[in-house]
Amino acid sequence: MSRLRRMLDQRILILDGAMGTMIQRHNLTEADYRGERFADWP
Repeated sequence: MSRLRRMLDQRILILDGAMGTMIQRHNLTEADYRGERFADWP
């Protein structure tokens, strides 16, 4: 659980089983996930 917590502190994670696999097929970039709202978020 601590590893998951560290990862959450560093990046946006999608944890949704098969749905996550389907999303990965779209080859989205970090910018796609962040959008305009979080573009400058560390």
